[in-house]
Amino acid sequence: METYQVIALSTSHIEEDDTSALCIAAFQTNIVMERESSFFIKLYMNDLAGNLSGDYSPSLCKVIEFAFNNNFEMIELDSDAEAIPELDQHDW
Repeated sequence: METYQVIALSTSHIEEDDTSALCIAAFQTNIVMERESSFFIKLYMNDLAGNLSGDYSPSLCKVIEFAFNNNFEMIELDSDAEAIPELDQHDW
């Protein structure tokens, strides 16, 4: 059985343009899944550079690095999830 440790974070931690980049990644890859109000991003646990290979803002890269460095294997970005002080916040 395979399981994933997931961190849920507010979409306020990414820039508005990241939604377009994530939509493209969801269409082109199997590591991003788009939902109505959120995205799931599956991380490669041994490849930080591979996780950062999209056309992502510095803010989204910080989210990915934070999750990777804290041993999370998946990120849920959701408008209703909690914002944390360790990451940038944007009002869009």
